[in-house]
Amino acid sequence: AMPALTLEEAVAAIEGASSHLLSFGVASVMDAGVGLNGRLLDMAAFQAARRSGRLPLRVYLALLAGPDGILDECYAAGLVTGAGDEFLKIGPAKLFADGSIGGHTAAMSLPYFNDRNNRGIFIYSDKEMQDLVADCMARGYQVATHAIGDAAIEQVLLAYERAMAGGHSELRHRIEHCGFGTNEQMRRLRDAGILPIPQPCFISHYGDVYADAVGAERTGASYPMRSWIENHMQPAASSDSPICPPDTLANLASMLTRKGPSGIIYGQDQTIDIERAIETMTYNGAYASHSEKYKGRLLPGQAADIAILDRDISALLPDEVSATKVDATIVAGHIAFDRLGACSG
Repeated sequence: AMPALTLEEAVAAIEGASSHLLSFGVASVMDAGVGLNGRLLDMAAFQAARRSGRLPLRVYLALLAGPDGILDECYAAGLVTGAGDEFLKIGPAKLFADGSIGGHTAAMSLPYFNDRNNRGIFIYSDKEMQDLVADCMARGYQVATHAIGDAAIEQVLLAYERAMAGGHSELRHRIEHCGFGTNEQMRRLRDAGILPIPQPCFISHYGDVYADAVGAERTGASYPMRSWIENHMQPAASSDSPICPPDTLANLASMLTRKGPSGIIYGQDQTIDIERAIETMTYNGAYASHSEKYKGRLLPGQAADIAILDRDISALLPDEVSATKVDATIVAGHIAFDRLGACSG
């Protein structure tokens, strides 16, 4: 096994990752699994980076819950959703319901096309999931659960609905990925105010793999950005880096084209326009992290978090967007990335 990181090494890693993200115009990020690698070291490193001025962008922390998680320790320390400040804020309790389509481990109601005896896996039984979700919500946590297959989405949705019947609905609970749900599940998500947190770049990177695994039709209906938006569900698009690169422009482009790696279009009817695509990566992310009052839009009184691009992406054809470069990234009014060295002096 690799030796554990020291605190200084972990802080340096946060700095390095932040610099990389800033080069893509990213001013805010969610760490989707605090505690997954270094347990409480992860939390200590973020806190140390913030204290020492080595955190150049805004971070929302998803805390690993479940039997191997760090939620008990964090809760005892008062680290509950909303604690912190505008640069380092405690976010949701993070749970996992299933695996991935490419690994044939996403829990599906129908078998995989190229693995007919397999419908994927569940991490927890229905009762275990319901108990975990209820416990997290009762402690005041927003809950964010990884669920990709429709059977996993159903398990999570039932657990959320049951727990939210007793309140806790104001916390904007989320389903991370939420890729292969049904129309009936979409209606229930909308009615409960549960947010889908998709990765549009999964289509551009893995669309062909998905089509092999579950067919082109189900792939075309997956990550249904247009339907979510038309149902006012505020999907917050992300990269799931390192599963996809944190390339914001490529992610934007994937929402406009829905082209897989081979050039096949999966779900033309779920493409959206550039204005809507930008909103999924700005305001919707702020809303999903309880931060829309101070960031997510270019308005008087909001944070001056701005990505400056080398061209007007609203004037481009969909296929031209991904070649756009980020010239500079401004965070809280300060230049945090300057590709050409043109912003200084």
